[in-house]
This record gives sequence, structure tokens and C-alpha cells, in this order.
Amino acid sequence: MPYMGDPTRFHDALFFQSMPAPGVSAANRARMYWDATNNLLKLSQNGGSYLEMLTQQSAVLTANVLGTPTITVGAQAAGAIVVTVQLNDLNAAAVANKYLVNWWLSDTAAGAITGTGPSGTVAISGGSGVIIDTWTSKKRYSCITGATGEFKISLAEAGTPTWYLNVQLQDGRVFSSAAITFT
Repeated sequence: MPYMGDPTRFHDALFFQSMPAPGVSAANRARMYWDATNNLLKLSQNGGSYLEMLTQQSAVLTANVLGTPTITVGAQAAGAIVVTVQLNDLNAAAVANKYLVNWWLSDTAAGAITGTGPSGTVAISGGSGVIIDTWTSKKRYSCITGATGEFKISLAEAGTPTWYLNVQLQDGRVFSSAAITFT
């Protein structure tokens, strides 16, 4: 690529041709190349060996960034409904870590906290997660997921309301369950 004035800025797209591996980068430098053997973009940093940039590095990134959670509303049994929340990475795979999650019940998806919470108990179900803070009893909580990124909330109710369980991830995004309808 020809010099384009300012060596700290690129003014066009970068194009790579495949080639055999060059020597690793010097200290305090980086070097990229397109590997002819396996057709991957590779990077050497600070004199280190070459790593695959868009496979291994991306896999590490996507495995540690939360994507869309799976929220499953169970069937009503003995006056209670269990809602299961599974946190997923950007590849939609279940995570393998514990996470802090804020959640609340609302009358509409992604809505404000409900005016009336369940008449019965609101609790972690099956030992999946732990409530660490109650913001508003029977309406808004913070919990830590289990080691697999899952938590289950059991809602007990004697009446026939409908709520939505809303989950706020650490980056501020909010996801809502389907309707939780008691009959």
C-alpha cells in the first residue's frame, strides 16, 4: 500500500493477498498478514506469535459478551408459574459464567414496574440463581445467575393477572418474556 500522507490514518480499504508467514512483529509493533495455508487473517503483536484474528479472537469476544437471553414462561401448576431466563453469548450459546441481572414485573412488555405484584411468593426456583437485592417486594429484584448463566423465578398467584418479566443486562439492554398469564 503506498504512503498516503499521514502514516497514522488509512484513507482506503485494506486488501490482503495470501502469503507465507512473515517474521513476527518487533517489540512495540504489530504485523498482520493473510495466511496462505489456511486462508485466515493473522496478527502478531509485540513480538508474539501469530494468532488468527477473526476466529479465535472473535470467539473469545463473542463468548464474553451477552447476546439475547432466552426467557421461557412455564405452565401454571398449583397456582405458580416458573419463568426461566438463560443468558446467552453473541452466538446464542448459553454462557458458562455467573452474571448480575436486574429484573422486574410489568403489565406490558418492557414496561414500568407493575402496580400490583403477585399475591403469593416470588422466589428463586430449583436453586438456579440467588436473589441478592429486593428493590420492591414482589416486583423488582437483582439476582446472580447460576454458573451456567441461568436463573428461574417462581411466581405464586391466587388471582388471574398477566405480567411480563423484564430482564436488564449489564449494558442496559432490556428483554421481556412472553405474557405470564394466570388462569
